[in-house]
Amino acid sequence: YKPMQAPIKLLSYRPPSALLEHRVVLVTGAGQGLGKALALASAALGAHVIMHGRGAAKLEKTYDEIVAASHAKPAIAPLDFAVARDLDYERLAQTIGDEFGRLDGVVHCAAWLPRLQPLAQEKLDDWLALLRINLAGPFALTRACLPLLCRSEDASVIFTSESHGKSARTISSLPD
Repeated sequence: YKPMQAPIKLLSYRPPSALLEHRVVLVTGAGQGLGKALALASAALGAHVIMHGRGAAKLEKTYDEIVAASHAKPAIAPLDFAVARDLDYERLAQTIGDEFGRLDGVVHCAAWLPRLQPLAQEKLDDWLALLRINLAGPFALTRACLPLLCRSEDASVIFTSESHGKSARTISSLPD
């Protein structure tokens, strides 16, 4: 084992104020948390933001914040990944295409992270919902949006995660 010679120096980066000007960015989970922060930051950098979330109420609050800051009016795209079907994703992509003509990026922030508990207490319906929201939904939305992403010169698809996996914790999974 060799200890690190010097502490890691954190760099300070400030993007140009118009970094995302004329870009169309879809942010999932834009009603709260990381998704909301990314929607606000993308709008501040000049992007036309399409805000996705389960329902419109939280998205409308993010919308109001973006408009109050005098950024381009965002679009609201409610869709519940837990119950959405192929046709729902295709309709959303079609609407984005009709309104914007292309998509320069998708940032997947929508997630459902239920309480960790022993396997014996897990319910299949909850597990299937977790897979639909965290895995199948982002896949289906990205797949539906591929033609729009291909219209951009340099599109990006970004998947985010959360920090709970950074520390270990024991959960008893065997019943008594």
